Amino acid sequence: STKPSHRIGLRVALLISMEFALATCFASVARTQHATGRPLTIALFAAAFACTGAFNMRLEFRRHQFSFTLAEAVLSASFFALGPIGIGIAAAFGEGVSLAAQRVSPLKTVYNVGNRLASAIVAGVVFQSFGHTGVDDATAWAVAILAALCFSCLDTLFTAAVLATVERLRFSEVLSSSAATAALTTLGASPLGVIALTLSRHSVLAPLLLLPLVAALMFNSRHAAAQRDEHLRFERLSEASSRTAHVVHLDDALRVLAAEANGLATGLGAICCTTDANGDWIGIAVDDTGSRRVANEVVDQLLGLVGDGDGREVVLDPSTPALNRAFRDAASIVVARFGAKQAAPIAIAVLREGQPDIGAAARVKTLAAFASHASLTTANARLYAELESALARQIDLNRQKGDFVATVSHELRTPLAVMLAATHTLRRLAERIPEGKRIELLDASIEQGNRLQRLIDELLLVAAAEHDGIHAICVETEIEPIVTGIEREMRSITAERLTVHIDASVGRVVTDPERLHQILVNLVDNASKYAPEGPIDLRVGANGDGVRFAVIDQGPGIPEADRARVFEQFVQLDQSSTRRQGGTGIGLYLCRQLAALLNGTLTLDGVAGGGCCFTLMLPRAAVAPPDNNDAGAPKAEEPAPVAQRFAGVRTRPAEFARPSASSRTA
Repeated sequence: STKPSHRIGLRVALLISMEFALATCFASVARTQHATGRPLTIALFAAAFACTGAFNMRLEFRRHQFSFTLAEAVLSASFFALGPIGIGIAAAFGEGVSLAAQRVSPLKTVYNVGNRLASAIVAGVVFQSFGHTGVDDATAWAVAILAALCFSCLDTLFTAAVLATVERLRFSEVLSSSAATAALTTLGASPLGVIALTLSRHSVLAPLLLLPLVAALMFNSRHAAAQRDEHLRFERLSEASSRTAHVVHLDDALRVLAAEANGLATGLGAICCTTDANGDWIGIAVDDTGSRRVANEVVDQLLGLVGDGDGREVVLDPSTPALNRAFRDAASIVVARFGAKQAAPIAIAVLREGQPDIGAAARVKTLAAFASHASLTTANARLYAELESALARQIDLNRQKGDFVATVSHELRTPLAVMLAATHTLRRLAERIPEGKRIELLDASIEQGNRLQRLIDELLLVAAAEHDGIHAICVETEIEPIVTGIEREMRSITAERLTVHIDASVGRVVTDPERLHQILVNLVDNASKYAPEGPIDLRVGANGDGVRFAVIDQGPGIPEADRARVFEQFVQLDQSSTRRQGGTGIGLYLCRQLAALLNGTLTLDGVAGGGCCFTLMLPRAAVAPPDNNDAGAPKAEEPAPVAQRFAGVRTRPAEFARPSASSRTA
């Protein structure tokens, strides 16, 4: 049940313990021989070890690095001047000074110093165990090179084991990637120490003859290590690209891309940013604690660092406080950006512990190459999300259409059944039905016929809207006759619960009176259905350069989360209530479309204590200037059927606003 990080820590501690146990066993052999050496000699060799540490070569494995130096050159010479303990002290002290100068973390410093101490002691014991320690002894030279190889093998084996543990890689993979470079460096460096020591016996300045050879070895070794590091980086880049190719969700894509970028640039954390569906930049950060969304301030500072260039590695300073707070242990940041026209723009940042070094250019180049692939990955994730949303939307629309067909069938049959029943009753029992009852049956037939006509008109309007076939006839219109006519028309439906309030300042407005009449009738009818009790208010008032119409009921209300959906086509929030109260799910959708046709807006708000307030805002100016043929337009008090209007009235076209992808209707 131990956490993964704890298990890794236990394995590393076990490896270090094994290394020190091995060093202790070998050091016990050295007690009977020359064990240390003079303090001044130890100090001189420690300084030499520190100097070699300043010139290092690195192979990067995700979060961590495998470093190589020419320490074996100093080590092979120290075999002839110091004992095993002295060699270990000098090597460890020099390593500590070198790591401190490079600002390596304390935990890594402790491990590397301990590893260098143990490996150097073992190598010193191996050298002395052969009994050849003279500078003039050729066998001793071979033994010194062998002991240096032993030092290199122990250092490589334990470092590979630790890297494999913390990076969760196979030990054989890490060892095979680093063993060849370590062996070549050791075989090239260890003879130099022996040669320099031999030359110094003839003259103090004689070892200077080796400087060209040392320089050539240093630069060739660094070039070989750089080539190997680039090869490993290319392998990681290829693996990272293949692992991220199949991510389909945007957040998952950003999370995986940040984790892969963190490994490519050997960082302690990474941030991957892109734009969402609204065009706003978002970012996800990953580190040892997991993944999380980052604040907008962090994203802004990251984008400011990368600018419009391909990428760079810079030192973090107080000018980026948000990044400093997000990654407190970071000393530098590698940033890269890719902005393609056909792919998603992306910015990636990797936070590192160390300062920019000779490998900075390679890291930036690798991260920039990965950014181009990351852009395609995020573009695919976004496309998949859009397709998934469109599919869900289509499935939901098909379901809604099925419900709509069933509802319309019910709504058509109900008034038709009432009309047929009344007609058959009058035909069979005409002579026996009292006059009052006969009038009541005729009125019911007329009322249901009007209901059927309104339903057919709405269906025709919706069909026309789908083909941009609806037009507006805008004329100067008196508002009060339309509103009072609606009050009389809807009196039986609302059971006289409708109350009309008209401000005297309303006056006239240039609009299509029939469209306005239809919107208000639908709103009042909707209120009477879903607010069966309580008053219904129709308020009309001036509002700046426009007119405000408000239909207010005291019903159960609509939750705020569903208010946008009521204007969506075919949507009905309560199917059981629909069956009980009637309705097809296109009334409010049609009202919003007609409001847009009149260059107005229709919104829904809640009412304190429950209920709904539908607000229609219309401008006083015309949507399109009327022509001379508009004089014969039908009046609001006597609305003509849609089919008749389409057939016989010339109209001036106006742009009919379709619902956007984000607007929801009912």
